Amino acid sequence: MSALITGDWHLSSNPRDDYRHDFITNELPKLVQRHKPDQLIVLGDLTDQKDCHRAELVQDIAAHIWHLSRYCRVIILRGNHDCINPDAPFFGFFRYFDNVDFVFDSKIEDIAGLGLCCFLAHTRDYKKSWQRFNFDPFKRDPEAGFIFCHNTFEGAITAAKGHPLKGIPTTALPPKAHVISGDVHYPQQLDQVTYVGAPYTVTFGDVYSPRILLINGYKNKVTVNSIPVTGVRKRTIEVDDPDNLPPAQARAGDLLKIRVHLKVEDYVKWGEIQTNIRKWGESTGAIVCQIQPVKTSRRMRLKKSGASISRTDLQLLHSFGERRALASPFMKTGEWLMKKV
Repeated sequence: MSALITGDWHLSSNPRDDYRHDFITNELPKLVQRHKPDQLIVLGDLTDQKDCHRAELVQDIAAHIWHLSRYCRVIILRGNHDCINPDAPFFGFFRYFDNVDFVFDSKIEDIAGLGLCCFLAHTRDYKKSWQRFNFDPFKRDPEAGFIFCHNTFEGAITAAKGHPLKGIPTTALPPKAHVISGDVHYPQQLDQVTYVGAPYTVTFGDVYSPRILLINGYKNKVTVNSIPVTGVRKRTIEVDDPDNLPPAQARAGDLLKIRVHLKVEDYVKWGEIQTNIRKWGESTGAIVCQIQPVKTSRRMRLKKSGASISRTDLQLLHSFGERRALASPFMKTGEWLMKKV
């Protein structure tokens, strides 16, 4: 018996995110056909928005799930993006599909080859949600099976900047149990928790290698293997000097957000710089989605000779007027305003 584990698809109606649908439509079925799992377990967050989805998106996702369920049983665990009301997840109707289970809350099931499998849907109050579950089998025997969940555990690392996150302490789980979780897109190991990660980069700035997991069980010997997934990446590229561009760090199909660090004297050339940056970014077949100017801060300093120079507000006003060549009426108005204030 075997299972493919994935999650955090974050499907949307935004054309920019079509690469996510392409993975579910083309690449994932190929992986299912190649590895022939008995279960495909989706650890939450089918969509990016939580509710009010467009009809086209609903039909596309329904088609994805129906198509995958023709190959094997599909188990979907509710994530935090799958609902506003945990008792009524938007795609809860998938439980009426043949060969599809949608886990609203939590359940325990003995799955041949994988052992005892505990499914824990996303929760904001783990003490209340988990109190009725008996983790004793996993405490007595860490090899009893798997705990599947969709939650952030304290100390997990973010996908973009590598910052540790706050969340549920891992001490709330059986200490040596096999725990596989969704929610954090960056694949990683945190104590007894394995984050499967997202099968593609989700946000500009994400830096990780997308993957899915394959669990194989045979005669009480269970292995968990990582299967790398290649495809379109969402990348953030920093351009320090728009006049001296290195080779574009992208590949065909990548989605790019380009941050251009501008000097003050470059502001007037922003239109020309955008055109050059767009051509540069697209030179490898990538798609430039955003070009963002980043102003380079530069402090104004007064030259000092000997002792520090102290000037009155009126002197500063006259100095400003001389630099800008302001007409006399403007200067008189400025002097009048200063006296009033």
